[in-house]
Amino acid sequence: MSDESEIIPDISSEELEEITREAKEFADRVYGNYTEFMISVAADVKEALALLRSGDSQFARRTYLRSFFSFVEGVLFAKRNIVREYTKDEASSHGPRILTDGERMLLEEIEYELADNGETRIRERNFQPFLKYLRFTFHVSAKLHRKANEVDYSGSGWQSFRAAYEVRNRITHPKSRADLLISGDELAQLKAAAAWFLKQM
Repeated sequence: MSDESEIIPDISSEELEEITREAKEFADRVYGNYTEFMISVAADVKEALALLRSGDSQFARRTYLRSFFSFVEGVLFAKRNIVREYTKDEASSHGPRILTDGERMLLEEIEYELADNGETRIRERNFQPFLKYLRFTFHVSAKLHRKANEVDYSGSGWQSFRAAYEVRNRITHPKSRADLLISGDELAQLKAAAAWFLKQM
């Protein structure tokens, strides 16, 4: 049997403190205040749902829908930032890469354009269609964890999510009073959308 001293590295207390400090800095950089942020947006959804259950009204339905999609956008934003932070040194590395150059640029939310003088410049905040960006986010997150993307886009849950997103767009940019009304069927779709999203997470 090997001597324990042969397999356990000799690490001084100063080196251990440095490793701990670097690990904490990395965790803070990657996760930041995401935990507190996610707790806050999740609490909004919970409170909105409680409001809806205490008295079903159009205001309560709109509040629940808005808070749910704020939660979704917060989750997706956090996921993309975590993937970006974990893979930010890939571009300068000669080792195997998790992301393609295109995926990395989409995570950075930038694209290049030509200035009038023919030089390239970065156009920041390259907004992508929401549903496509959601699928992209789950895709790169799965790549980070080196596993297949198992999100189910084939069933009724995804269809309900897409339908609920259309309702969200309608009440966010209303053009008439009717646009502000959420029907019972649309509310049922929203609940199915929420169940689908939480399951995929």
